[in-house]
Amino acid sequence: MDRLPDDARIRVWQGLMRVHADVTAALDAALMGGHRLPLSWYQVLVELRLAGGSMRMHRLAETATLSRSATTRLVDRIEGAGLVERRVCPEDRRGMEVLLTEQGRKVQRSAAPTALRGLQQHLGRHLTQEQAEALAELLAKIASGQAASCPADGERESPSTATVVDDH
Repeated sequence: MDRLPDDARIRVWQGLMRVHADVTAALDAALMGGHRLPLSWYQVLVELRLAGGSMRMHRLAETATLSRSATTRLVDRIEGAGLVERRVCPEDRRGMEVLLTEQGRKVQRSAAPTALRGLQQHLGRHLTQEQAEALAELLAKIASGQAASCPADGERESPSTATVVDDH
């Protein structure tokens, strides 16, 4: 059995929870105020954009850190707004794929500057470049350790500001 976490690791967990809650609330408020777009919708649009415009439903659930049933309900609402559409996966007709519509691409692109400013204001400005890179590495290490028991469903390129804002 692994040893119990020490005080430092408990403080890390508490800090992650606090930062996540604060940044999520701030980004959601900014996106709702400026674009009438919930953060959860924006996240789905970004994940689809980073994946080239489409993604299998189960993979979207993993990247958006939602259950499959929550992802289905969320995609239902986003699809109702015309920002995504679903289709049977062409490679495996048993699965469903979510596609970013042109309207979804426009909405995501329009909201990106608000989201990126919010990230900088509530997260980025507190870290030097070296700290941000170290933290990203540490979080990736933790996440890969958690996902080690799950089979990979394709690797994803790390997003850049240009990828999130610009059309390719």
